[in-house]
Amino acid sequence: MGVPDPDVPQLLGAVADALNKCERAGIAVTLAGGAAQTDHGYVMAVGDRRLGTRWAARLRAHHPMSPEPGPDDD
Repeated sequence: MGVPDPDVPQLLGAVADALNKCERAGIAVTLAGGAAQTDHGYVMAVGDRRLGTRWAARLRAHHPMSPEPGPDDD
């Protein structure tokens, strides 16, 4: 490993700040399998590791367990 990029502390701080803002907004964040995930979506590394990875945000598709009540439902 070489000399760290001087932006590393700033970049890591930005990640921490973003995660803290999520927590303050009521979005609990957990880290699992190399991804930061929430009930709303997740951020994960994508791409070919030989070329470097890039983080990408993905929203979760929420599928209701049962259909919405219709006009005939009581």
